[in-house]
Amino acid sequence: MPGHQVHVGMVHRIEVENFKSYKGRQVIGPFMNFTAVVGPNGAGKSNLMDAISFVLGVRSAHLRGSQLKDLIYALDDDDRETPNRGAHVMLVYIKSSQPASSYSGMEELQFTRAITSSGSSQYRINGSVVSWDEYNSRLRDIGILVKARNFLVFQGDVESIASKSPKELTGLFEQIAGSDELRKEYEAREADKNRAEERTMFAYQKKKNMSSEKRHKKEQKEEAERHLKLQQDLKDKRAEFYLWQLYCIEKEMNAARSALAASREELQRVQEEQRDVEKRQREKMRERAAHSKDVLTAEKKVARKAAEIDKKRPEMVKVKEEMRRAEQRLKEDVEKLEKLQALQARQHEEIARLERSLEDVQGELADMEGMSQAGGAQQLHLAQSQLEEYHKRKEEAGSKTFRLRQEKEALDRQQQADVEAQRSMEASVAQMAGREEQLGGHLEQARSRVERVGKDLTEGREALAQLRQEETEMRDRHRRARHRAEALEQRLEEAEAQLRDLKADRRENERETRMAETVATMKRLFPGVHGRLSDLCRPTQRRFNMAVTVVMGKLFDAVAVDDERTAKDCIEYLRTQRLPPMTFIPLQTARVKAVNERLRSLGGTCKLVLDVIHTYDPSVEVAMVYAVGNTLVCDTLDEARSVAWGAERHKVVALDGTLLAKNGCMTGGTSGGMETRSQRWDEQEVEKLKAARDKVAKELSEVLSVREAQSKEQEIATRIAGIERKTQYAEMELRMSQEKVAKAEQELAVMAAEKDRIAPEITRLAAAVEARKEQMGAKEQRVNEITDRVFREFSRAVGVGNIREYEENQLQQAQQLAERRLALSNQIAKLANQLEYERRRDSKGPVEALQGSIEQQRGQLEELTHTGRRLQAALEKAREELQALKLPVEEAKAQAEAVEAEAQALSKAASALTAKLGKAKRTITAKEATMVQLHARRGEVLERCEMEQVTVRTAAGALIPTVPLTDTTAGGSSQAGSSSAVGSGGGGAAAELSAGVDEPLDYSSLPSSLKKEMREEERERKEAELRKEMEEVAGELERTAPNLKAVEQFEALRAREREMSEEFESIRREAKEAVNAFNHVHQQRYERFMAAFEHVSGCINRIYKDLTSSASHPLGGTAYLSLENEDEPFLHGTKYTAMPPSKRFRDMEQLSGGEKTVAALALLFAIHSYRPSPLFVLDEVDAALDNLNVAKVAAYIRAKSRHTAHASDQQTPAGRAADGSQLLADGAGGGGGGGEAGFQSIVISLKDQFYSWADGLIGVVRDSEDSCSKTLTFDLSQYAA
Repeated sequence: MPGHQVHVGMVHRIEVENFKSYKGRQVIGPFMNFTAVVGPNGAGKSNLMDAISFVLGVRSAHLRGSQLKDLIYALDDDDRETPNRGAHVMLVYIKSSQPASSYSGMEELQFTRAITSSGSSQYRINGSVVSWDEYNSRLRDIGILVKARNFLVFQGDVESIASKSPKELTGLFEQIAGSDELRKEYEAREADKNRAEERTMFAYQKKKNMSSEKRHKKEQKEEAERHLKLQQDLKDKRAEFYLWQLYCIEKEMNAARSALAASREELQRVQEEQRDVEKRQREKMRERAAHSKDVLTAEKKVARKAAEIDKKRPEMVKVKEEMRRAEQRLKEDVEKLEKLQALQARQHEEIARLERSLEDVQGELADMEGMSQAGGAQQLHLAQSQLEEYHKRKEEAGSKTFRLRQEKEALDRQQQADVEAQRSMEASVAQMAGREEQLGGHLEQARSRVERVGKDLTEGREALAQLRQEETEMRDRHRRARHRAEALEQRLEEAEAQLRDLKADRRENERETRMAETVATMKRLFPGVHGRLSDLCRPTQRRFNMAVTVVMGKLFDAVAVDDERTAKDCIEYLRTQRLPPMTFIPLQTARVKAVNERLRSLGGTCKLVLDVIHTYDPSVEVAMVYAVGNTLVCDTLDEARSVAWGAERHKVVALDGTLLAKNGCMTGGTSGGMETRSQRWDEQEVEKLKAARDKVAKELSEVLSVREAQSKEQEIATRIAGIERKTQYAEMELRMSQEKVAKAEQELAVMAAEKDRIAPEITRLAAAVEARKEQMGAKEQRVNEITDRVFREFSRAVGVGNIREYEENQLQQAQQLAERRLALSNQIAKLANQLEYERRRDSKGPVEALQGSIEQQRGQLEELTHTGRRLQAALEKAREELQALKLPVEEAKAQAEAVEAEAQALSKAASALTAKLGKAKRTITAKEATMVQLHARRGEVLERCEMEQVTVRTAAGALIPTVPLTDTTAGGSSQAGSSSAVGSGGGGAAAELSAGVDEPLDYSSLPSSLKKEMREEERERKEAELRKEMEEVAGELERTAPNLKAVEQFEALRAREREMSEEFESIRREAKEAVNAFNHVHQQRYERFMAAFEHVSGCINRIYKDLTSSASHPLGGTAYLSLENEDEPFLHGTKYTAMPPSKRFRDMEQLSGGEKTVAALALLFAIHSYRPSPLFVLDEVDAALDNLNVAKVAAYIRAKSRHTAHASDQQTPAGRAADGSQLLADGAGGGGGGGEAGFQSIVISLKDQFYSWADGLIGVVRDSEDSCSKTLTFDLSQYAA
């Protein structure tokens, strides 16, 4: 650890005895600063590493053995069974880092670990037996941490380091830093802190609750006195209110009886008028059917003529499409002919130009030949003796320069051959360039045509696909229209039949209409209004209508609202608008009993009424439970009796409306009001059926006619056929154009390949010619020097500088003449080749063929035009005939419409009478229902009087007896609040009321202000005022519920509050101590972890650069560490990122095997630098590295080993690595150490590129005779340069 002082030293030797594959006692060493362990596979190299690990305290599980006895040498099973077997390993540690020659006199420290015969470990230091703790302490003193294993890297550890997750890497750092020693204490302190905080919060909450309870008890004490006074006030107000209600009900019942007789007389008169109108309506229906038949016959004739026109239309479309296509082809061929004629004219101009150029060059060549024959160079005149001397010396010079001239002539011949070949190739390239330019023009034209035709073809295919889709959709629509028409006709018939069954002439009476409008208005004004229960549900079957209606009673028309506030707003609205009163059920405050699930399994036809009701809105389910509760429904009265009054009593209703209460009361019979209510669901169904019928009739009128659909299908089919033919022609043209393009591209590719082949050859020949010129110049210079020496005296005698002046003048003229002749000859050959190519190229044939095609197409276009005119005339004639046939159809339709108008007028009159009849019936039903409702209201008021203990007497002074009425509240019990309602059971209840409840009552106690005549609005306003007074008193009474024991409870609470305050202060002190203890351990763990992390993070990049730098990448790669959480780094992950030179950022798992190994080694070296040990043992860490990286790692380890020995100035072995690796070794050995502590390296390797860097070798071999491992030591330092 940085800042920790450790003993400087190194391992000198190791003594093993019967350890793993080492038999007997063997001394291995001495170990150098950088020692490599080599040997074949299976020889025992890793066993040597295991021996070092064993003596340094590593557990047997990490040494490839399940127990210590497995580490003792054994050849076979007999050896394993030998008693008193043992083994030991001794490591001799020298407290110095000097070379091996200086070991004498140094202090030795001997660490020995033995395996006893019992299979346990024994530890000795310098021969003395010590405990494991003392042994481990001495190892720690020299920098060896057994638990962190900072001194060795097993085989496979490098790959393990590279593949560690961020969380696992954090665990490694905790081991190195020693912060994992605090993990258990940290977790314990954290748990104590959390528990203390929870106790504090719990105590605080208890204290807070106690204060609140104290305030409540004080308020309860003050409310006790007001309660009794409010009770008496409420009782007096209720008695006055109920007596006034009974007085008003009795007056309304007398007025309703007289109105019922008048309504029945009006009903008989309307029925007579309705029968007369229905008779006249049937006569008009028969007359309308006759006219409809005439219209159908005329329409069939029109349809046949329209079909005839539709058959002719596709042929006309086909001719027009062929004309358009022929005109397009003609236009394209004319444009193509113009382009071919222009190309032909340019070809003739090119031939004429080439012929003129050829004649000019041939004339120039003839003139040059004449000049060469006429002219001549000046001759040097010599005497005979001088001439003889010249020839003599010429022979002498020739003999001396014979070999050089012979070589120069050979070079000259080769030079001429190469020059001719180069010129020939350049001429071929120029000719191919001209051909390429010509093919380029043709290729551009062909490609533009391919592009245009391809575009037309794509558009045609898209149009064809669209038309086919339209055709498919049209057919599908036609088929669906037929099916739809059939289904709609069937649905229309079914709706009409259902309307007849349900007596569709039924209409709402004035009161129902007004009530429905009122509810709709309230729903619009107040968002919390859901509607009337009768509108929010319906029985699952019609046979349950009467039973459900009886059970709901007065709540049948109750309105469901969200809360009491909405109900009060609605009541205020009814009061201000002077509308009839309504009952409201607040969903949030309605008190309902849970549905008894056991009632669903009683058997027979018995069901819960709630189960035979279908609720449209699930949110109003509470209101339904409130209205019907646990009431049961049975098919027969006998079954209802057995269920209602059996072993357990239940509230049951039969299908005929007979209601059996739990108290033994049975209500039954028929009532106009109850029957009318039960039929309201049918009226709702009627309205739905009428709306569905009108919708079906409208859809049926919008269904597409068959003839129109067939016409459109035929038109689309014709267009598809035309586009398909056009597409076929375009595909043929596209294939031809593509073939032309392919041929031109193929020819261009061949010429390009030929040019690519010739271009390097031309370059090679040019280079050879230049090189040969230099050789020829050198040889010529050598010949000239020899000749000058031979002719020096002769040249001086004849008066020339040298004899070559004469010879050079003649040669220069001849050479210039030859070069000019060669240039003209090449130019003539080039022009002749171009002229021959242009004459062979045929441009006349395509022009003549295209002209013939154009004439043929013009003839076809004239023929198509004539056919189109003929078809158009026939089509116009058929259309005129169609118009003539349509006139009778219009006349027949007019007559049919007139009859239809008369039938409609009669239908409206019949509908008006039906409405009037229905209104009269509903009026009678409403009057009857009013009577029943008044009886029910009277009984309900009396029942409330009994429930609330209000005394009511008759005029004779007798008390009113309890009247058994239908219980409509949930579960048979009364419901408190504004949502309470009770309904009657039917006609039987009215008769019973008439017999026992219609007796005159005593109204003497009622104030005179309440007995006076009032309009309905005044009565409603007065009722609202009385109810409001009662509600205010009742509300105040509910708000002042007293608690008589509040004083005693208040004092007890004060004593408990004092105890709670003391307990809270004690818990808070304990929590503070727990937090301080946790923070102390947290800071210790954080400081240890961050010390290790900051050290490793600070040096990882430099070490990685040292391992990855080279001559091509002198800066090396980049590596860094990052924390996922800097506040608590030991609880989260640590991410290691390495970027090799010249590569972008990638995750560690995406690096190659060698890159991962280098990155892992850099991390291991960085970690080792934090907890440095005097030695570092590595087992085949170079397995995944290539030669270059092996050399870099070896150089780094050597540099660190040299740093240990303070010998960084020593040179690396010459020639052992590439230049890049040599530079790495120099840098690592010098600046790479950077003040860091070095280490003694012991490395197992099979690569000579690695162990060639070592200071010494330890060879491990397998002794076949003794069947054991043996070692050899070799010192390499003597071979260092």
